[in-house]
Amino acid sequence: MSGGRADCPRLVCYRNFKVLAHAYDNQNGQTIEVSVGLASRAVRDDPLALSILRHEVAHLVHHDLPAIRRESIAAGGAVLSADVVTAMCLLTMIIILAVTDFGKFTLPWSFTNIIEVHSAILLATLIITLPLVLGRYVIRRYASFIFALIEMRADVSAGIWGEGLESLSQRIKNDPDIRPTTVRELGFAYISPSLSHLPAQERASLLSKPARLATPKLSYFAIALGAIWLLNFHQGNEVWDFFLLCAAVALLQGLTVQMIVTARARLRLTPSRAAIAMAAVRCSAR
Repeated sequence: MSGGRADCPRLVCYRNFKVLAHAYDNQNGQTIEVSVGLASRAVRDDPLALSILRHEVAHLVHHDLPAIRRESIAAGGAVLSADVVTAMCLLTMIIILAVTDFGKFTLPWSFTNIIEVHSAILLATLIITLPLVLGRYVIRRYASFIFALIEMRADVSAGIWGEGLESLSQRIKNDPDIRPTTVRELGFAYISPSLSHLPAQERASLLSKPARLATPKLSYFAIALGAIWLLNFHQGNEVWDFFLLCAAVALLQGLTVQMIVTARARLRLTPSRAAIAMAAVRCSAR
């Protein structure tokens, strides 16, 4: 079903009995898809169902979806570039190995010399490709971390527009359809490059403590900062690896700046927040 005025999002109901909803914003206009399970709870004025709808409306109000698409394209382009360069490095390694094995072997032919030459080629390839793999991971993780913060902002908007943050927090914690966060899901949230939402229990905890909402969530950000530090082990003099690192850091900081600039609300800058932000930028620039 669908309906509403031309300036309102189109509402579409699909056959799924879980409590699910999705918002879309493209050239065809704004659309909110809701499951039968969510719709049935919403018509009974279920507070959590209404909060989920407010969450999706918040994405449309804050223009989150076009911003997510732009950041996905930027991060995807950087990841694709790293993949292409990595593939070229591996292809070059295969060619060198083939020439070494089937061409003129410059050292005396022995098992020890063959192992040493092959090991040297593999080690050189590893030294070149490992920063590419780390950079690829950092960019994906950083972008996904921003997506999770965008989802958290939609939660906050839903709480403010509804019964309040504390009430929404309690409903997330107590609703039987929202199962407790598992250890696997928690680990996934800290290290996965495909993060899109913080665990439900963590979101509920943040909503119940407004003072934590504007902090950088450094525990979820730590893996990206740590991986950037590891990039320093490659101290070659090649121009390409210098520009690769600069491009990766510029993209990471650019995504952060975009998120801050597009924020609608003013953020009070406390000394602790400033110190954490400065540490994050300093680590990213290493």
